Amino acid sequence: PTEKVTIRVLSQSSTIKEGDNVTLKCSGNGNPPPQEFLFYIPGETEGIRSSDTYVMTDVRRNATGEYKCSLIDKSMMDATTITVHYLDLQLTPSGEVTKQIGEALPVSCTISSSRNATVFWIKTEETKYVNGKFSSKIIIAPEENVTLTCIAENELERTVTSLNVSAISIPEYDEPEDRNDDNSEKVNDQAKLIVGIVVGLLLVALVAGVVYWLYVKKSK
Repeated sequence: PTEKVTIRVLSQSSTIKEGDNVTLKCSGNGNPPPQEFLFYIPGETEGIRSSDTYVMTDVRRNATGEYKCSLIDKSMMDATTITVHYLDLQLTPSGEVTKQIGEALPVSCTISSSRNATVFWIKTEETKYVNGKFSSKIIIAPEENVTLTCIAENELERTVTSLNVSAISIPEYDEPEDRNDDNSEKVNDQAKLIVGIVVGLLLVALVAGVVYWLYVKKSK
């Protein structure tokens, strides 16, 4: 009969990262050795019946936890812990950004990692560790179109993300002042016209008065 059950993790490397394939192998020292086992994955109370191997493909971080295997009758059991490592990188803002030349643009780079990670830009800035995430922030004032790159790395992997910043020049328009000048000129022209009409009427009235006075004088 089998007196001992052993579970082992078969992987291409000693550390498991997201996207890796992992094989669990269970064995017993019986003679003949058992050919079937029950595999228990984290969060599940019922075992999965399988041969001496259980394969997991493209593992994610939520696969981290304790795995067990036992004989079919559950009389013997062994356990092992799997840790799936990951490194996430988020750039804020992201994608394409347009700013006026010289306008300040704060950019932050936040990393979520299963291990301590280093964050750096093309120009290295101070890195701080907050609530399980690394965060780095810089402020740029672009004078031309630039691509800003944030890089995070640890001993397992390296992640890179970039932000394209377009610097544009916004011309200053003098149209309102020009329009005000045009309006002022129009007002001045209208005022001159009104004054000219008034003066003309006054001259007409004066001439008419002189003619009438001469007429009255001759009549006497």
